[in-house]
Amino acid sequence: MKNNPDLEKNSQVQSCGFSYDHRILSQGRVILPHWHNYYELEIVLGGRIDHTINKKSMVMSRGSVYFLSPVDFHSVKCIEEADIINIAFDESMVGKSLTEMLSHQTNHVPVLGDDDFAYLCERAERLNRERNEGAFQTEVASAIITEILYIILRNLSSNGDFEQYPTLLQSAVNIINQKYQDNINISCLADTLHITPQYLGKIFKEEMNISITDYINNLRLKHACSMLVHTNASVKEIAFESGYNSTEYFLYIFKKNIRATPTKYRKVNTI
Repeated sequence: MKNNPDLEKNSQVQSCGFSYDHRILSQGRVILPHWHNYYELEIVLGGRIDHTINKKSMVMSRGSVYFLSPVDFHSVKCIEEADIINIAFDESMVGKSLTEMLSHQTNHVPVLGDDDFAYLCERAERLNRERNEGAFQTEVASAIITEILYIILRNLSSNGDFEQYPTLLQSAVNIINQKYQDNINISCLADTLHITPQYLGKIFKEEMNISITDYINNLRLKHACSMLVHTNASVKEIAFESGYNSTEYFLYIFKKNIRATPTKYRKVNTI
């Protein structure tokens, strides 16, 4: 990870669908809020970190495992030197149903028992070696990552932390994911689902650990960031294309969350 609040890029994920990195974070290091356009899994081998995901902080140490989806903003403060395995991958490696199940579990960070911890470390190392293989590299890597993710889900289930999300919430998330560029808000979403905005907002926050407004803004900001890097569209055009009716409000939300203006973000991230 680099110490800035921008979109994290990963050329290995872009080229072959996954990456492996064994990293040491020095004590006191701070990684500012940022996001990824891929999925990320980290296994803490030693040390302690204070990890904040969508504004919720959790202290993690040896045996802790956490998963991040492209809709999550997160930051890290290293309490004591930390030894971490990082696995990044895109959805094509494991399929949509599995990533959706895990995306709903960011409220919980399993601490693995000794056997599962040792096995996951071994599988992660096998994934590392797979980067240098030729034939069937993608297929084998996909099988390894899928196995690792199901072991994590099994740990969540055995600890009573695995959450099967109700159809209502799944419907809300699906609608937002499809229509975030439109003029969607909690009121029209509640009308579509035939419930009150208050009830929808309550269960969404409780289950997803993020408000509907913040969830929508995260999706819109990521769309805007992608457009800033990959198109020559004006900031006003990008604001409206991303779902904002007001350029001024877009600039406010962008700077609040990304900690840079759209113009600066484009300058820094465009090659």
